[in-house]
Amino acid sequence: MIKSKHQQTAPNSVIQLRLTGDEASIPTLFELTNFFYDFNLVYEIGRLATDPKYEGKSFSRHALYRNGRPLEDQDRLLVRHLRQESPLALVAEIAGIASLGVGAVWVVVQTIEKISNWRLNREKLKEELKKLRRENEAANAPVVIMEEEQATVRLRQKHAVRLLDNIDKRLAGSAIKVRDLDITVERRTTRRSNVS
Repeated sequence: MIKSKHQQTAPNSVIQLRLTGDEASIPTLFELTNFFYDFNLVYEIGRLATDPKYEGKSFSRHALYRNGRPLEDQDRLLVRHLRQESPLALVAEIAGIASLGVGAVWVVVQTIEKISNWRLNREKLKEELKKLRRENEAANAPVVIMEEEQATVRLRQKHAVRLLDNIDKRLAGSAIKVRDLDITVERRTTRRSNVS
């Protein structure tokens, strides 16, 4: 039974990944779906390897299959915008406690740097993560933001490096070429209902 209900404003940050493709020929559906599948795999494997929530999880031989990663729905990438016309554009978000997804962002960054035709402003990313760290401290949030070196160690510990190397090669050979990837942190105010 609900005795009373009131709204409370709670700060929430999301990490946005904005991907822009090169002007190119029209891709086949096969090329497009494989590209998005592999891009998502990099994030999901990174999330499973670095998020403390999945500490006890390991990668099985089914990790590259559609249902082979035990990631909870709230930890998956959300699609905020998708434009299929040339140039291709995707805006994906890490919602919830965004700082738990930072390890996965570092995995995406390492993939981008391995693929020579993708550009990323690394200094801007570092500033965005500093902003997220300050927001967490201001909100007295107990979540620690993972550093890149920690993410790399976790990937090795979870034996995820070989999986990611294979995916990186597929992305590098993809017909879909990425001109730019921009990673930002957005602070949003959401309404949360409290029941007492």
